[in-house]
Amino acid sequence: MSPYDFTHLALRAIDCRVEGRTKLQKTIYFLGVLSDNVEELDYRRHFYGPHSDAVSEALGFLKSREFLEETVGSYGAQKIDGFEYRRHDFHLTEAGRRIADKKIRLNSEAWNRIKVAVDRVKHAHDVDYMVMTIAAKNLFTLREKGKPVTAEEIRKQSELLGWKATREQVEQAICYLRDLGLEERAHLNRKRSSIRQAMAEDLEHQSSSPPKVMTQQKQSTRDMEITL
Repeated sequence: MSPYDFTHLALRAIDCRVEGRTKLQKTIYFLGVLSDNVEELDYRRHFYGPHSDAVSEALGFLKSREFLEETVGSYGAQKIDGFEYRRHDFHLTEAGRRIADKKIRLNSEAWNRIKVAVDRVKHAHDVDYMVMTIAAKNLFTLREKGKPVTAEEIRKQSELLGWKATREQVEQAICYLRDLGLEERAHLNRKRSSIRQAMAEDLEHQSSSPPKVMTQQKQSTRDMEITL
């Protein structure tokens, strides 16, 4: 599934306003991980956690087609210069929901995975965008290094984030990942990686072996092709 369609269906499954660009990027990332679609979303390492240009482009395209509405609000806090911090909120328009519903009928299997992922996110502890960013950056980095996403590893990795995270924020991030079931998933990913490596070695061994005789059916088909 393309990043555009995934982002569109994810917003439909969320079915409410998402507050902030950062929180939206991280929410889509977690949904991609939980639904086994994260590779297609092309997330890359970023200072504030995983970021996908493809997802940003999808949001822009949805806006250009008037399927997505973006509103600018305020966090209520002020910068040193006196200006308020701005927050960009997103929700699908009626047209966006209508088109998404058509896509759902054409992608029922993918939709079911996304819906299950969204339900898991909604049932997790409600956290702010900073805690979600800490959780996402730790998850991305530990998966990239092939390390298990355990509380101990998260605490160690949080010291290398590049910005100061409080102990409370780190513990909230651990609880959030635990609610999503992503600690266990890290071990599964390592197991899958070992299986893929073993399969690759088998394929390499087979390619170096003498070719086997074709089955009767394949030989018959090949003969017909030559005759024609």
